[in-house]
Amino acid sequence: EGINRLKADVRDTTDLVRNPKYANFTYSKEWQINASQSYPLAEVMFTWGDTVETCFDGYQALSIKNPSAGVTYQWFEDEKDEKPFFIGSNWVTPRLKKDKIYYVSSSFMGKQSPKKAIYIQVLPAIARPSNIAIATADGKYRISVAEDIVERYHLVWYLSAATQTAGRRGSTFTIAVKEAPTTIYVELVDKRTTCRSER
Repeated sequence: EGINRLKADVRDTTDLVRNPKYANFTYSKEWQINASQSYPLAEVMFTWGDTVETCFDGYQALSIKNPSAGVTYQWFEDEKDEKPFFIGSNWVTPRLKKDKIYYVSSSFMGKQSPKKAIYIQVLPAIARPSNIAIATADGKYRISVAEDIVERYHLVWYLSAATQTAGRRGSTFTIAVKEAPTTIYVELVDKRTTCRSER
């Protein structure tokens, strides 16, 4: 509230188009703003809106839309919390298995904005396929799943639950009987959401 001074300084630092005599020249403009009252901070806005979807047992990145320099963004577990659990304009949730609400407010020069809720909707877990066929021929195992699974999901096959490298892809998996482990794992990847099932 009262008289405020806004000053903008611009210095030309381009190399190829700048006239050398302007190298140390600064363009300045100044305004005086007479504020009749003190204005509250506006509620924060989120990059992807107030509601986001995430995969079951997945992480979710949350970010403030157009964060302002000098403004502190505080994240809360509950609307009534006074102490934030995180400060910053970007934050990644832990793995989520159920819907969750977080709250964010901004602070600047002693002012605090109202807390804004962001809703995270967790998509249902992808169920294990029940219709799996196993056939043995010519010394090989051939494992396949029902066609309705193939229409909705990409399938990735693994020889170990802990394998980190990409597995073999496709609706069927073939392996020589002599090379086969006692357990083979399949992971379903939703073609629309890219959510993944457990192996």
